[in-house]
Amino acid sequence: MASYKLLIVLVLSLIVLLNPCFGLNEVVTKTCQQTRDPQFCLDMFKSDARSDAVRDANAQAKLALSIAIIKIQETLDTFPEVRDKLKDPVSQHRLDVCKSDYDGAYQGYTEAYFRVEIKAYWDAMMATANATKFVSDCENVFHSGSPITESPFAAVNQKLTRFAVIIYGIISVAA
Repeated sequence: MASYKLLIVLVLSLIVLLNPCFGLNEVVTKTCQQTRDPQFCLDMFKSDARSDAVRDANAQAKLALSIAIIKIQETLDTFPEVRDKLKDPVSQHRLDVCKSDYDGAYQGYTEAYFRVEIKAYWDAMMATANATKFVSDCENVFHSGSPITESPFAAVNQKLTRFAVIIYGIISVAA
């Protein structure tokens, strides 16, 4: 079911963002230069070939949300492998909680995408904030109780949390 939703988001992104223009995209560059971390912002968009087709803040918001959705799905795909490595009951429980959190984040970012699609920007910002809270909850579950351990998803959690701030700002500009 999640793969089906991902496919819908990707197809919609391609339809909306296809543009015959190539080269440096001024919309993405200008937006990223206005963030607290311009290089991180540019790197996130450079990782997706569709960035060259962005023509306005609405399209950039949809692309940013699509990138976040893809990163979440990629992380969800690693859960079985991580589960095989973490054998103790506490880690297994934390992984279950984190999986649930990532499912919630996936749903939240997908909801935000569709809210941007219909130009319901306030709802998109709220859905983005809620999705980001799920990512934070996944990180925090490994830091609560005993033993405190590092999340196996710490790097991606940090990246998604940093990118959420940028997404929120792009949606604000689109509004």
